[in-house]
Amino acid sequence: MTKSRKKLVFVLPEYDVNASTHFNYLIELLEDIAEKMDVCVFVEYGTKPKFKKIQGCYVQKFQIKGLNLIERFFVFLLLRFRGYRRFYVHYSYFSAILAGFVCRFTGAKSFVWYCEQKNLYKKNCLTFRLAIRMIQKVVTCTKLMAGYYHEVFKVSKNKLSVMHNWISVPKTLPVRVSHERKTVLFVHWLSPRKGSEYLPDIVNATLAKIDCDFVIIGNGPDFRHLKEAFKAESRVKMLGAVPNHQAISYYKRADVFIMPSREEEFGRVLIEAMAAGTPIVAMETLGTEAVLNNEQKKFVVKQGDIDDFSDKIVSLLKNSDLRNDISRIGFEHVKHFDKKLSVEKFLEIVL
Repeated sequence: MTKSRKKLVFVLPEYDVNASTHFNYLIELLEDIAEKMDVCVFVEYGTKPKFKKIQGCYVQKFQIKGLNLIERFFVFLLLRFRGYRRFYVHYSYFSAILAGFVCRFTGAKSFVWYCEQKNLYKKNCLTFRLAIRMIQKVVTCTKLMAGYYHEVFKVSKNKLSVMHNWISVPKTLPVRVSHERKTVLFVHWLSPRKGSEYLPDIVNATLAKIDCDFVIIGNGPDFRHLKEAFKAESRVKMLGAVPNHQAISYYKRADVFIMPSREEEFGRVLIEAMAAGTPIVAMETLGTEAVLNNEQKKFVVKQGDIDDFSDKIVSLLKNSDLRNDISRIGFEHVKHFDKKLSVEKFLEIVL
């Protein structure tokens, strides 16, 4: 007799193929997971992804607050009665609460993935606290973040699991796109948490030492302020949000990638840059501590040290041999974050 396959409901907060968010990566992961499990994807907001191997998908119909939660609860309940015994929620607080409730009272298992230092920028964490209380297993991005949830939110260690963010690493180091002018790239949400307020000082300090171009990709609350700050500087190009699947072409054209974040729990942009072979200059965060290796950390500076940050950029721009060495080192290191390893870890956690 053939052993029946385990059934998984995966809750995705939103989906748009042209979005600049990381959610497209989840579809790649789920396609591989569907080879081992029956997967149904629940999309809270957006459109239905185009799947190759996944058959089940439900896109929430009601978007009015209150009605959307009622709809979500009954869909979860229906899926549970159709034999789905594992509910895995990506980030969504209310979905975690609802899935946790359904699973607790019907003998199923619930999981949630979070990777954020909530208490640093949100004083009221009641919804978050309820979500991690209701859910049976909290999955996060690094051991440092697991320690954070244990110490700050008192999540028991046996309730915590670690699964890194991932990327599909090419078999060989990508060919760099040659160009006459050196280019420094920033890709992220433009907010104080992500260091966007440092960008004018970083640009000015760097351009005072070397002639180069800056490309800034991303949207957010600081976009207009930065647009105004750079309006007279022809060497700075602000492109706004770019679909995630198109961002790789910008990494390949850049000589240096910068991440001046104040707070970064992981920093998926770090592994995107490494997979493209782009050297990184960054400020100290939990993410740089957990993700980068010792050689790469030589280009990590203390928070707010603009002069040292710009010096690191200049040293890489001026020395092609150094850039190539760090490029190769980063590409070898990013293999630790390859998607196939995350698929294996995901299945280990939920099965």
